[in-house]
Amino acid sequence: MGAMDNHSKKANLPIGGRARRGDRLWRRAVSAILPLSGMLIQENDRWFLWIPVLLGSGIALYFSLNFEPPLFLVLIAFVLALALAVLPGMARPAFPLLPASPLFMSILLIVGGVLVASARSHLVAAPVVEKQLGPVRITGWIERISGKADGSRRLVILPLEIARLTRARYPVRIQLTSRLKMPPLKSGDVVQFRAILLPPPGPARPGGFSYARMAWFERIGASGFLVSAPELQPPRPQGILMRINAQIQKIRTSVTRRILEGAGKTTGAIAAALITGEKGALSPELRNIMRSAGLAHLLAISGLHMVLFGGAIFALSRALLALSARLTLRYPIKKWAAFIALLGALAYLVLSGASIATQRAFIMISIMFLAIILDRQALTMRNVALAALVILLMRPESLFNVSFQMSFAAVIALIAVYETGIFRIATARPGFGQMGMAVRFFLFFFLGNVLTSIIAGSATGPFAAYHFHRVALYGVLGNIAAVPLMGLLVMPAALIALIAMPFGLESIPLTIMGYGISLIVDIARQVSDLPGAVRLVADFHVLTLPFVTAGGLWLCLWRRVWRFAGIIPVAAGLVLAPYGDKPDILIARDGKNLALRDAAGKLHVLDPRKDAYSVRKWLEADGDARTPREAANPENSPFSCDALACIAQIGSGKLMSYIRSPAALEEDCQRAEILISPMAVSRIRCKRPAHVIDIHYLKQNGATSLTVDGHKIRIRTVARDEGKRPWSSLRKTYLHKTQFRQQIPPKTGAGIGRQGMKRQETGQLRVAAGVF
Repeated sequence: MGAMDNHSKKANLPIGGRARRGDRLWRRAVSAILPLSGMLIQENDRWFLWIPVLLGSGIALYFSLNFEPPLFLVLIAFVLALALAVLPGMARPAFPLLPASPLFMSILLIVGGVLVASARSHLVAAPVVEKQLGPVRITGWIERISGKADGSRRLVILPLEIARLTRARYPVRIQLTSRLKMPPLKSGDVVQFRAILLPPPGPARPGGFSYARMAWFERIGASGFLVSAPELQPPRPQGILMRINAQIQKIRTSVTRRILEGAGKTTGAIAAALITGEKGALSPELRNIMRSAGLAHLLAISGLHMVLFGGAIFALSRALLALSARLTLRYPIKKWAAFIALLGALAYLVLSGASIATQRAFIMISIMFLAIILDRQALTMRNVALAALVILLMRPESLFNVSFQMSFAAVIALIAVYETGIFRIATARPGFGQMGMAVRFFLFFFLGNVLTSIIAGSATGPFAAYHFHRVALYGVLGNIAAVPLMGLLVMPAALIALIAMPFGLESIPLTIMGYGISLIVDIARQVSDLPGAVRLVADFHVLTLPFVTAGGLWLCLWRRVWRFAGIIPVAAGLVLAPYGDKPDILIARDGKNLALRDAAGKLHVLDPRKDAYSVRKWLEADGDARTPREAANPENSPFSCDALACIAQIGSGKLMSYIRSPAALEEDCQRAEILISPMAVSRIRCKRPAHVIDIHYLKQNGATSLTVDGHKIRIRTVARDEGKRPWSSLRKTYLHKTQFRQQIPPKTGAGIGRQGMKRQETGQLRVAAGVF
């Protein structure tokens, strides 16, 4: 009765009493969060830094979806989030808003990131070739043309005419490769040729890099290769932007040619990569040496090169202006130098080809020079956040670009450490001021270079390991020796060479630049030859990079002691790293090759000659240094093969069969639990296998992996990972009925003939050997 009385009393509380009780609960909740609110108040000058982080979280959320959210629904969600961020301040003015306001603002920014990414995806939408087409005649403008170290050429074509396609289905751009002998061509030329067009390929394995997604945002609707040499056609009318682009590409080609002639083959290839962004002449051996020494970032125009180039222009301009005492005393020559350097950085952006990484570097240095012009501190965390915000708003897909991740990771970590005043502490020690100027400069420069290399290497290491599956253990050593040469010798010589090139006087600065580059290459060779210079790493756990990124940002963006809580997610991510996905079977996109993991955990490839690109990606993701041929060594192969099929045991005795001939279907359909076939298989006649992966399945699902967990088999496909997205490489599938019918085997063994007899004999041999 007492419990009932209490219940009735609570039920009969007046409305005002219930309201007061609700207010008390609200106040208690607010009081519980007040310590967090106090910390937020103390760090209110750092709130701005989290805007690009939250926006990037929304962009990551958009790309993680396996369906395309309707743009109007995303817009409605953004409006609702905006209302949540604004209305609480109007509805409850008597209560502290700090616990709620940051939460609702965070929701607003996350939804805003989804909106930005969705809008960008819709804006770049363009036709994409859905299936193989050709050989087909194509007429189009050459937008870009570049050479490669193996002698082939890569062309980006803006099509004017494509046979067998209506104009509405023309891709905006086509990227083609040619090994044919071609006449001298340049950007802006109209050419005609025959080529085979293919849809932009999807990942070579589930969870791998998707070229199709990158191509979608670059509006490349087809890839392929030429089957006839291009023939020059009469010029066609061009728009102003195309004419400007053609002139820029002509200048870039001319500058690249003169650099290669003046700086030598090896050093000239690196010099061209640093000045014009043309990396086609870089040999695979040179790339591997630089990568093993942790110096691969020196080959790509990034924030380092843009800062060195723009900084050299700024220093040179300011020094020349300072020669005039009248200008120095009367005018702000520092701002003038910053403006000149900004124009020089813009010219460098255009000359280098304006790649996405170079655009990002230009935005960052532009903000730095604008800060000087506006009498603000140039290099601050706020400026870095502003640069990231601009880039994410312009190109939200950059969030998943390795150069974006590594460049911002390095800069954020460096500024966070230098904000602690570590150099002021070091120079304030007794006795430092009594040292000679030369000694102080050397110590300051040496310690700064060492500290910078350690910080930047530690910050970018997880991203490099995630994307490239390798860790350069002596990368800090290589950077300590090579980066000063790049800053003090190579890039200043490059600037002087560009200034002297119109007068034909570039030979001397190019020689100096080549000498500096040869020293860097020698350093890279020595570092890469050290024992254990490179450690290969397998795919990380899916949560590793998000944990490390979140923890690193928490550690760097806050200033007070609670920042050290970021160590926890970083440590958790590193602990999870070795537990990445390691499937037992990997199947290529076309089913013509597969790899099988043995009991020791190593992958074995069925055929090293087929789809070598996919095989290399499989081994790379496995942290395996073997070549495809080494991974297909028949001596320790788990496969037992004949002319008709290959079989192997996986997991707890499960039998897998890979079909090479239709004649093997009747027998292996009765024995195998996993049947893989590069041809069509009828499930009506092949009933026993629990999993049949044939060409029809692969056309619908793409590259596939299987993991055996006891008696269960988990299947992961590219189609499931990508979902129904605009850039999905499996938007539509085409399987001709005639192909399906032709590859169905006869009903009875009597119709198989000699192949069937051979299959029975080999089957009996395998039974006798104990394979089945």
